[in-house]
Amino acid sequence: MTEPSVESHRINAVGKQVPSCSGGPLERRLLFVDDDRDHLHLVSSWFIGRGYEVLAVSSAIEALTAIEQRRFAVAVTDLRLPDLDGLKLQTCFREIDPQMDVVIF
Repeated sequence: MTEPSVESHRINAVGKQVPSCSGGPLERRLLFVDDDRDHLHLVSSWFIGRGYEVLAVSSAIEALTAIEQRRFAVAVTDLRLPDLDGLKLQTCFREIDPQMDVVIF
């Protein structure tokens, strides 16, 4: 079975209501997207240690799936990802959840 393309995934997500995540307040929920797992672990650990709820994923597809299921205050994404660049991912994020802040590094 082949994995859905980022484009078809984005189209399927547009127009859906993004459910609120159970747990902490929205402003404490962060999404990190980076294909460097060591960097993900380092950054996630730092924020978790300061009381943030963090979801760390290593691909654009995983990130898009995550924001369809949960709301995040901020998404921090690498500019270079294997399946989609950070600028295009930011566009997809904005279509799904226009209120979420996005940081590209």
